[in-house]
Parts: sequence; C-alpha cells; structure tokens
Amino acid sequence: MLHEFALDPAVLDNWDSFRFFMGNFGISKGRLISEFPNKWKKLVYEACSGCGEIEKKRIEESLAEIRSKLIRSNRIYNGKVGWLINAEQQHLLSPFHAIIAKNNPNRIKHVLFAEEINNDTPHPLWDIKKEECVARKASVLGRYVAPLLKISSEIIFVDPHFNPNLSRFRNTLAEFLNSIVRNNKIRRIEFHLGDKLGRDYFEKECREHIPGMLSRNQVITFIRWREMECGDDLHPRYVFTERGGIRIERGLDEGDDGKTTDVSLLEASLYNRRWKDYQRDTSPFDFVDELKIIGTL
Repeated sequence: MLHEFALDPAVLDNWDSFRFFMGNFGISKGRLISEFPNKWKKLVYEACSGCGEIEKKRIEESLAEIRSKLIRSNRIYNGKVGWLINAEQQHLLSPFHAIIAKNNPNRIKHVLFAEEINNDTPHPLWDIKKEECVARKASVLGRYVAPLLKISSEIIFVDPHFNPNLSRFRNTLAEFLNSIVRNNKIRRIEFHLGDKLGRDYFEKECREHIPGMLSRNQVITFIRWREMECGDDLHPRYVFTERGGIRIERGLDEGDDGKTTDVSLLEASLYNRRWKDYQRDTSPFDFVDELKIIGTL
C-alpha cells in the first residue's frame, strides 16, 4: 500500500505542478517521494529559478513541510549524468514503483509522463490501493506495516485485547519489531491496550515473552486505558507513527487458516484525530498504568 516513487525535480518547476504532486503524495495517499538524490529538495528549488518571487516563496515554504511525504533513498547518484538516466539505472538495481519525469526517451514502461498524470483516469502505476483484504498471518501483516515502520521514529501499536501469553499476538508483534531492527531513528515504541488482564499477570507475561523480541536496550512501553462512562470505545486496532497510520480491522493478532482482515491507510484528518486519542494529554480514555520492557537481544 505504500510505494516509493522517483519524482524528477524538474517536474516541480511551477506552483501548479508542485501543488498537484504534493497533494497526491504522503502516507494517506500510499505514495512516497524518494529523496533521490539526497539533495532532492535543493534540486526542486533550483528548478523553480524561473518562477516569480511569490510562486517561488510558496514552493520554498512548502518544501520545508514535506518531511512526511519523503522516503530516504540511499541510492548512488552520478552527478555527471542527468536525473532521468540516474533514475533508470537505479530502477534496474532496486526498482521504484514508478519514475515520474517530463519525458521518456528510452520508452521504459515504469516511466510516467508527468503532464499525463491525473486522478480521473489514473495510470495503473499511479492508481494506488489504500485498503486491501489480507490474510491474518504475522508475515502478511508485517509486510503491509513494515514500510511505514522502517521510515518512522515514533511507533504506537493499538489493540485493546493484546495478551502477551497468546502466541497469535506475540507472533505479529515480533514480526513488526523485526522490521525496525535496522532503524536507528526510533525514539518511542508504545503498545496501547485495555486493562482487562490483571496487573500482576500482565506484567509477568510481558517480562517473560517480550524482551527477546527487542534489540538490546530497546524499550517498549505498554500503556493501559479504561473506557470512560459515555465515552468512546477502546475497539479499533491501529499502527500509528508520527508520519501516518494504518488500521487493521480484525486486530493485531493472527487468525486461523483462511481468516482475513481489512488493512487500510488512514486519511490525514482521521489519523490526526486518532493519534491524539493515544497521547496522554489528549486521550478520551482513563489512564490505568504503564509498563516498560527492555530488550535483551
């Protein structure tokens, strides 16, 4: 559901084009712009050198706020040849979902003409699924969630019914955590749930099963909540980061063979609201307690 696009900075050489593409990228859209090369934002600004001062200022201000739409590329860039040649070469080594450029002289099927892209009759490579029905297996759920976790620094898992004693919950959590082993930007990992399990039992089971899922000295904080009278339900299941969110309808656990769940990207407005639900100072639930578990791997 989340895909990396190479977007030629030269495409964004005017406000109308810049506004269209920026409005169609981000976690909620399922599209992320590759920072290819690492100075991609600088190249965009240089491409706007022919714009008027007001137009250029708009682009400059917007560039400062697009962090959530970008994904680090970490690809080699040869400054002696043009951007499109570089993108085509890197696509052969590690494919982009698509390359968006002003032209396609080599007629490569994964290169899209920027001026032909629209949302009314979208090209198949531009038409991104924002929700899918998938098998309730840890490996499958991990595959859908990992792209978001790998590019984030704050991670919040939400499942009111999480039970550390049940392998169907542990398997999925382990799969999620395994995807961030090489992510050295992690500042926070939390798991939010209800308080139906007794405190002593919950702590004992967490300390027995969770440390081995975490890298050494990595910390996950389990935060338990209680529904308020006449308040919202602790029901939906999510994976949030500071960049966006994914809803997993049936839960962050595995199901029996043949069981499925709907997985969907959250629209920005809904994400903003639900993100606040699981912050201590803006939550509509009653805080019960928290437990920090430190990794031993």
